[in-house]
Amino acid sequence: MTYFPTSFSTTLFLDPAARLDDELLLAAYLRPGDVVVDVGSNIGTHALAAARQVGEEGAVFAIEPHPRVFTYLQENVRRNQFTNITTFNLAIGDHEGEVGFSDRWEDDENAILPGGHAPLHVPLCRLDTLAPAVPHPIALLKIDVEGYELPVLRGAWATLARVEAVLYEACEEHCMRCGYTLENIRFLPEEPGFTSYWLRPREHLFAPLPTPWPPLGCCNLLALRDAARFSARTGWTVESPRVAP
Repeated sequence: MTYFPTSFSTTLFLDPAARLDDELLLAAYLRPGDVVVDVGSNIGTHALAAARQVGEEGAVFAIEPHPRVFTYLQENVRRNQFTNITTFNLAIGDHEGEVGFSDRWEDDENAILPGGHAPLHVPLCRLDTLAPAVPHPIALLKIDVEGYELPVLRGAWATLARVEAVLYEACEEHCMRCGYTLENIRFLPEEPGFTSYWLRPREHLFAPLPTPWPPLGCCNLLALRDAARFSARTGWTVESPRVAP
């Protein structure tokens, strides 16, 4: 990774294991030939790790809305000479058009801004509109959009039908900033046939969330279409539902 003038680059420079859990998941789950869609790629940590796992037979579609951060993503792809990553400089939501976007120095927390006042404006697209260019099935859809997860899922209803797993950020504070709660987001990844799980990658374990969901704080969840298939592929063991991660 290139050390760019970003807070996320600094985080990784100071703590290279800052995203270790996600990297362990990608290494255990992805196989050569898989397809990955990365919504909210930032500088490309997930996209690069996924590209290494899926190989030239596979494909990674990396989507980053912030114009400056997008150039860093492109440079990291170029520097690693990955030809299996396709990049898109746009935001993903539940309609087509343009949307206001923040320009914070904490670049890993930039997000869509509801309302008309914003330092940046970026193109907005539904994933269902973009997805016909993506081969199917999709082994993994990763969504990290600082509270805009609900609109992303609403605009990806058709795409979800060919997705095996969804890795998404669940953060009550971020959701509330966008005008909804985690309870609103709960049914969307689950209604098309998924079940959401907590992950313990360093212990090779995953556990379904109880219903109703307990307070989660801020964490990554994995929605799986078939837990048995995931377990067979990764060798991870599913635990009984528990109260807290």
